[in-house]
Amino acid sequence: MLLYELRTDVQVEVVAFDLAARLAWTARLTGGDGYQVVQIELEDGLVVEDWGAGAVPPLQRWGEGGRVFSVAPVRDLADGTVLWAGYSYRSTVQSLFLYVGDGEFQALAAQRAIGGLLTGGGVDSHGDVGAEVWLDDDGTVAVMLIQRAAGSEFLASAGGTWVVIDLVTDQWRLVEATSLPGGLCGPAEDARVTGTAQSPGALAAVCWTGPESQESVELVVE
Repeated sequence: MLLYELRTDVQVEVVAFDLAARLAWTARLTGGDGYQVVQIELEDGLVVEDWGAGAVPPLQRWGEGGRVFSVAPVRDLADGTVLWAGYSYRSTVQSLFLYVGDGEFQALAAQRAIGGLLTGGGVDSHGDVGAEVWLDDDGTVAVMLIQRAAGSEFLASAGGTWVVIDLVTDQWRLVEATSLPGGLCGPAEDARVTGTAQSPGALAAVCWTGPESQESVELVVE
């Protein structure tokens, strides 16, 4: 196997490959904000910049030709597909989509709602535009929390919205997060969804209580 046309003026990292489909995806790391990801056809070294068709969310495309930026696989799912995530220039999560095999990607139905919440000012636990994500061990459920910052007060929360996604059926729902603590929250280390898409269960989280202090809590999708 050969990787043709690898750039020598930037650092190149292989982020994923599918040997059966004779494809690889490489990131061009320049040290700046974000990174371009290209698809390489392993048989002839053809580099494709606008790969993924409509499955790659618009938030991850930039410039003429629809080049893809700042995406990477997250984990294998129960049905054999692979969950990919897209990130902002601040490395916050802002999109999810699937690799279904044979070079084909699939959009998640919830992505339009996710994008709308983020462009409407949704933030992650650090106050940057983005979402927090919990996954289950079986790769069947994703729970996202997109929060609203409370004015100029440091990392204070004004509520948020849950996006609950069944990764097997592609069904999803929005739930207003009405019982969040006063500070912005994110997943605790190694936190997982322990329930189902219908009833995700308690989600282990850490939430800000001040500029340099956090508390451990359990959040519930009501």
